[in-house]
Amino acid sequence: MSYSPDKPFSLMPEQHLLAELPEHWRQRFQQAIELMYESLEDVSAPAWADIAKRCSISPFHFHRMFRSVFFETPGQYLLRLRLQVAAQRLYEEPAVSVTDIAHDCGFSSSQALAKALRRELSCSAGEIRRLAKHGTLQELESLLMTLGHPQESGERCLEQKIAEGIPFTLETIPSRALCLLERSVQVDVHQLNPFAHLALPSDCPALVVTTDIDQIEKNFDEQRMSAGYFCKDSEANAQVRAGAYLCCHVVVDSDIGYAALWDAVFRHLMYNDVTLDESGCCVEIFDPPNFHLVEQPVTITAMLPVLTP
Repeated sequence: MSYSPDKPFSLMPEQHLLAELPEHWRQRFQQAIELMYESLEDVSAPAWADIAKRCSISPFHFHRMFRSVFFETPGQYLLRLRLQVAAQRLYEEPAVSVTDIAHDCGFSSSQALAKALRRELSCSAGEIRRLAKHGTLQELESLLMTLGHPQESGERCLEQKIAEGIPFTLETIPSRALCLLERSVQVDVHQLNPFAHLALPSDCPALVVTTDIDQIEKNFDEQRMSAGYFCKDSEANAQVRAGAYLCCHVVVDSDIGYAALWDAVFRHLMYNDVTLDESGCCVEIFDPPNFHLVEQPVTITAMLPVLTP
């Protein structure tokens, strides 16, 4: 289908920042980032001098160079990653204790996590969980963006800045057969993979999620959506309606990137005077179909029905 180019637009901040560096520096800092991700569950922060040496960077220069490239110190970067994971697990896993989440995310205790949440997000673990249960999409996005990658200047996080460059296209899409495994169900939309339980075919390349436009602005506990996969006409029980769609194709590696994507979509609609077709449905195509953004990047094709002039 024409709306799905070979190379998706990346919403991963590290890729954009590292792309500007010479190859040898890019490789060094990429290795440093990987080592930090490996230490997310460790209670004690990694020894920066050891990371520097493993990345062939002088310990004297590592801290200064890292801050120059990423606009935060290595310690700030690692804390932000840990808080991203902790916040995500708090609203995804209400049955898991705050103490267990704190330990799994590298904090020495629930008190240490509480202190970091209060200092960085001005909220508590309980408030995050209440937001997940009763909050709105806008409230959750506001929380997520606080943990986004900082910019050199400006109030918004880097994910939002990068998302300004997403290439959007207006496409005329033919109808396409769908096999929906769940129809118009209320799901836990705070989860990054609320459809992981679906029995998709082993050769299924992507998960397709459809949401009626009138559901998008509803609170989490009211939203309903459908999920399945593209299939042959003979296997279909639904279809993507033919028509005009605003489309984009991106790769994200965090829920912050996902929120920035949709922020950019609606900004594009507003500033380019594009009108949603409120009788249609939004289509999201996720590849791989069973994903978790903390573990691997996910390619997303987003399609919104629009009215043609």
